Amino acid sequence: MSSRALAADEATGLHAITVARDGIAVMVHATNPLRALSLAQLRAIYTGEIRSWRTLGGVDAPVTVITREDGSGTRDAFEHLVLTAGQSVDAHALVTAYSGGLRKMVAEDPHAIGDVTFSQVDERVRALAIEGVMPSEVTIASGAYRLLRPFLFVSRGEVSGAARRFLDFVLSPRGQ
Repeated sequence: MSSRALAADEATGLHAITVARDGIAVMVHATNPLRALSLAQLRAIYTGEIRSWRTLGGVDAPVTVITREDGSGTRDAFEHLVLTAGQSVDAHALVTAYSGGLRKMVAEDPHAIGDVTFSQVDERVRALAIEGVMPSEVTIASGAYRLLRPFLFVSRGEVSGAARRFLDFVLSPRGQ
């Protein structure tokens, strides 16, 4: 299984089957008045070009960027979707190994921003619209929400036998 698309050098000899789409929600503290960001603004925040909420029309306070660790499928997908070639997450960003921990850190810091799998968003934080689209099951499934990644089953060649029956179940309405 993979929580991101395979790189070209990884895909040789492999058959990738998308079994789900996962939205990567950008979230802020529940009291943050910000409701939406463009991809350019999000990129500027994560690369450290924007360091104050005031730049975005908010309070005069530093932005606390919180991200997942290197090697995380969520972070890899986020960087691929948001950053451009040669860019990286600002060295001042706080890093955590767990999505639940990241959500907790954002929920406890009124000046924080972070990105997690959509299922991690709850009442303690607020998801932001990106390019005018809020993450939801509908906007993620339709592809209208742009920060999404595939969840894959990966095999060497076509799947058959018990593995095929399992895959058919996963892709069926009941399995989905």
